[in-house]
Amino acid sequence: MNSQQKSAGFTLIELLVVLVIMGVMISLVTLSIGGQNRERETHQAALRLISLMRLASDEAVLNGKLIGWQIDEQQYQFMQRHEGKWVGVADDRLFKSNPLPAWLHSEFEVEGRPVELLDSSEQPQLFFLPSGELTAFRLDLFDSSDAESARFRLENSYADLHITRIEPGHE
Repeated sequence: MNSQQKSAGFTLIELLVVLVIMGVMISLVTLSIGGQNRERETHQAALRLISLMRLASDEAVLNGKLIGWQIDEQQYQFMQRHEGKWVGVADDRLFKSNPLPAWLHSEFEVEGRPVELLDSSEQPQLFFLPSGELTAFRLDLFDSSDAESARFRLENSYADLHITRIEPGHE
């Protein structure tokens, strides 16, 4: 092969270097955008909470015991009766007290009545019964600093817990 018959184009090494650089750039952009998406974080918090509520309902049925739940502005927790008083579950890593991010806000209704979430009380707001039933409720989680952010509504109908995405302006 003489020098005048060289083919024009990129070598395999050059193409691989370009692909690696593009991959790193895409990863950096994804990480920087993903860390600021509070709507996604709100959705994840709602999914986690509804999963824990389903688990608590199953636990109440399987063990034949009453389980309580309460929420305030900083946290939510599952509760159980101990020596005649309601206390937060501390010895279970799933049902222990869970903090809420400061930017995450909620609107809570129990049996159709709004509940103020000012301070923790010593009584649960919801009950998971051994029969599989639970207190009727509706809980909206949202980022109040972003009017364009969707709400995620957790509620129950009969014994079924479900989550709904509510677009801005459709409350």
